[in-house]
Amino acid sequence: MANEPLIQQVNSLLTDSPLEDEFVEYWQERLPQMNEQQLAGLLKLLQDRLAILNNSNQLLVQMAEDADVYNQQTIGVVEPEMTFLDMPIATIAGLFKERLVAILTDQDFDIFEDLDEYFLQENVLKADLPSEFKMLADALLDNHEILLPDQPTIKATVGVWLHDYLVFSSDQAGVGSDRGDYSLRRLNFVSQNETAKKLPEAEKNLLLKLLKLYDYFREATVTAMEDRQEQQTRAEEDLAQLKQRRTVAIAPAGAGQPSPAIPPVSKKQAQIEELETMAVRYPAGSLERLALEEELDKLRKII
Repeated sequence: MANEPLIQQVNSLLTDSPLEDEFVEYWQERLPQMNEQQLAGLLKLLQDRLAILNNSNQLLVQMAEDADVYNQQTIGVVEPEMTFLDMPIATIAGLFKERLVAILTDQDFDIFEDLDEYFLQENVLKADLPSEFKMLADALLDNHEILLPDQPTIKATVGVWLHDYLVFSSDQAGVGSDRGDYSLRRLNFVSQNETAKKLPEAEKNLLLKLLKLYDYFREATVTAMEDRQEQQTRAEEDLAQLKQRRTVAIAPAGAGQPSPAIPPVSKKQAQIEELETMAVRYPAGSLERLALEEELDKLRKII
């Protein structure tokens, strides 16, 4: 095979690289299908990126993003049907940051159904969900694509639209505050935003689809955190019942005995109560609340 030396060189580079296993396997499976020009392009891309790669997670994400964009735009050996199911989370984040408009306008691809299937896979750890949701939401906010290229007078990017929506949502704190009620906020934004309300129907629907995608991760983050909080509450209730049974079991018999003294609140318990009070001041799913709840989880594991 004329391309065998190039295939071996690229394969060796992939095998020895610090890249994720899923990424390496993805390209190794496709090497035999690639022509000489495609192999040379992939080799140069890998060499350039690996030359500056270090242990930074941000650089690993960037590598995945650039490689996937190269795959989509230059190599042309993609799966017949778009799907996230076999992709690493960093690759999905790269698509959300660089090629989101094409995904949203693909009439044959149901992004929400695909995301549901992706996060229901057995290999997706529930404990990792909040951080993965945040990674994808951040990728959307960092997207610099023009959302509505057919509207030459509207140069707003995906990230700009989402930032405007977040500012609007902060003023709508009492609207749709329950989980799953973000749809009302989205409709209010599109009908009240000076630019959005003048859009043709098709562009309004595309904007609503973008907002729904961002809210997908906001709602999912809230759900995951509430599930975690519910589990923690049940564990605390079980622990309290156990302590109560122990107190009754060791209490001395006989009338006139003093009731057991209530133990003082520990320093860590006081910290937990203080953080809980601070957390409820922020909206569910906000970065501030997520950070406080992460600290709460750490403290509760110590007790």
